[in-house]
Amino acid sequence: MQPVTRASPGSLRAAPRPAASLPTRDAFEVTAQRPQTSQDRDRYFSGFKQGGTGNCVSVAAIKAAMAKFGPDQVFKSVKRSGQGYDVTMRDGVKVRVSDAELATAGRLSRISGRDPKLVRDAVLMYAAMANRAQLEGNDGRKNMSFERACQSLNDGESYREGPRWLGLQKHVRKIDPNDIHRYTAVVGASSRHAVFASDGFVDHYGKKRPSTTRGGLEIEGYGRPLRGAYALV
Repeated sequence: MQPVTRASPGSLRAAPRPAASLPTRDAFEVTAQRPQTSQDRDRYFSGFKQGGTGNCVSVAAIKAAMAKFGPDQVFKSVKRSGQGYDVTMRDGVKVRVSDAELATAGRLSRISGRDPKLVRDAVLMYAAMANRAQLEGNDGRKNMSFERACQSLNDGESYREGPRWLGLQKHVRKIDPNDIHRYTAVVGASSRHAVFASDGFVDHYGKKRPSTTRGGLEIEGYGRPLRGAYALV
């Protein structure tokens, strides 16, 4: 990921990377939740990845949410209604994702990958996150357009904001970055990049890499030490 100039251990804002085409789908169904296996989590490493934008915080949060709940159980409900979807998040917040917004989210998020279903699911989650960011005025910006809300997720976020936009704040546990191997649904952050981690591995743009340390500290794919981390529990 390209460098971000705004970063500190407190905020750890991660920064701006060709766009993904959005596969069509008639419905995003919420299915019965089941425990996620290591084979499931392997899919989330390789199934989709961040593109050329600075939305590593959102992509990492989406992967961690899938690892915790499964791709069809991240939200409380997703219902097809007219030309779009009514989404109810786990904290009760409701957002509306139109088909046009879904297409915009696919273009602006640049999420791509080898698993078409996971790409579709990830883009829907990103679109729902953007709608909530629009609703709540991300970065203090009121009355944003949906496109501008997407851009607000792409220009470097605090790594702790990802669960908020997914409605998962109540499932967040702050952890020591050096303990990421103890959890299966983790987001860790250096001063410039956020990554999904699970089962002792870290994600590097869709590539599963063993968790490694340098100078006694866990590092992300670029070799920078992780300065913060949370697990979804």
